[in-house]
Amino acid sequence: MADILAPNDSNWMSEMEEYEMPQKPGGGARGAESAEKSGLSALQAEMKLLHWHKLANEAALKAALIRTKKMKALDSKKPERETLREKAEWMQQIIEEEQAKPLQVGKDYILKYEEEEKKNEAALQRQVEHHVTCLKNLRASIDKRETIKARKAQFKEFKSAVE
Repeated sequence: MADILAPNDSNWMSEMEEYEMPQKPGGGARGAESAEKSGLSALQAEMKLLHWHKLANEAALKAALIRTKKMKALDSKKPERETLREKAEWMQQIIEEEQAKPLQVGKDYILKYEEEEKKNEAALQRQVEHHVTCLKNLRASIDKRETIKARKAQFKEFKSAVE
């Protein structure tokens, strides 16, 4: 975390503590040499102060970027669910609206559909007739079998009576 707050210089706090506000040069005994030294030290002090402000601003910007990224990450998860739910509701509404509308088709489609329905109905009718025929044949064979069975029983009775 210290790297994030002070990326370029780790001792910026010590520089700030060392900083002393420059004294106004006076017209004392030192003269020109003292004024030159004080001007140079004032410039150095001001440079240190500017450097410190630069570091503080960079740290603040990085912290703000990190917070922004975290907030975006948190916010992006929540709206995804909401947008998915909203999208699903929207799609469901469209489906319901489309299903409520009558189907719009051309005359050719209607004619083909009616033709297919007639063919299907005729095929079904043929199947029903075939089924009925099969049932009649089955009934006839059952009746024939019963008749033969009855005749055999009658013959056995007659034969046993003759003997």
